[in-house]
Amino acid sequence: MVTEQEKNLMQSAMDALNFDTKQTKNTSKKTHVNPDIEAMAKILENFNNATDSATNKVLAETDIEKTITKKNDSVIVGGLYEVKIEKEFWNRKKNKNYYSIWDAQGNCVFENIALFESTMLIIKNLIKEDYSQSKKIYNLDQSYIKYLRDMRFSKKTNDSIMEAKYSNAKHNMLQVKEQLKNCFFE
Repeated sequence: MVTEQEKNLMQSAMDALNFDTKQTKNTSKKTHVNPDIEAMAKILENFNNATDSATNKVLAETDIEKTITKKNDSVIVGGLYEVKIEKEFWNRKKNKNYYSIWDAQGNCVFENIALFESTMLIIKNLIKEDYSQSKKIYNLDQSYIKYLRDMRFSKKTNDSIMEAKYSNAKHNMLQVKEQLKNCFFE
């Protein structure tokens, strides 16, 4: 049974890993004229909520007190892996956290992971010694980054071609997010 203290400890670890994602979520909303884009934004928001919920469920089932230790800009999981957090500044209002997983010997196992959920899933599978599943999740996360960056660079203008590129990248990113969500239940 997970105690209240363990739940609070894990929540503080999640907050440390995510830094200020709550601010980023609120400031990143942008209304578009095209109803298809607004519909896709709603779908993305629903997927984000679903993955956050699944992550919280997975983390709530873990023996938190024995597995998580916070260091400056990193978190040590079970003494086996360390998650290092790096910020990439996108502009004055927005930044993106990336996560790298290091083993106990100081070797980088996976780097530039975009999603906290992906990081936790990879670590969970590394602990279970399911390296193929860890690699699958990492590859999906890297596809997510690609589409996220495509969206970032194509939405800077109101050109219809750029808006189409933005919509396509968002659609592909949502598909990857759905595949990652399914990894929670495998």
